[in-house]
Amino acid sequence: MYWLEAIRHRRAISALQRDHERYANDMNEKIRAAEKAKDRDTYDALVSDYLNEGDLFENEVARRETRFLVKEARRYMIPVPPAKEGERWEKSNVDERLYLTFAAMRDLRNGIREERRLRAEPVTIWLPLAIGLVGAITGLVSVL
Repeated sequence: MYWLEAIRHRRAISALQRDHERYANDMNEKIRAAEKAKDRDTYDALVSDYLNEGDLFENEVARRETRFLVKEARRYMIPVPPAKEGERWEKSNVDERLYLTFAAMRDLRNGIREERRLRAEPVTIWLPLAIGLVGAITGLVSVL
């Protein structure tokens, strides 16, 4: 079921974002304290850790989004750009894997959205007519 996978995916991304936000708030406090204490070594170490953790966070989000979008595109038989570094794929600076660029993610999302809309169109046309027909028949039967 698509919607269940989509909910799980969004919840995982949201959990990552919350964890990163907590980490960022905690680190900002520690960085401010080191700056106030004029402890340059601690300050530099904290900033370095903070930036490294940001890269890890972005890498994990890109990994999950790429995997989810490629899976959905294949489900709807939407072409996925070949996995090679260039215009549509970029190499992570953390683990050397390839991930979709933001533009490629947007294009895949738009393609998936359009395919879903096209597949749902017949249902959205016929369902109200069927419900109206059932209502009319029910009304006719109740009159008789």
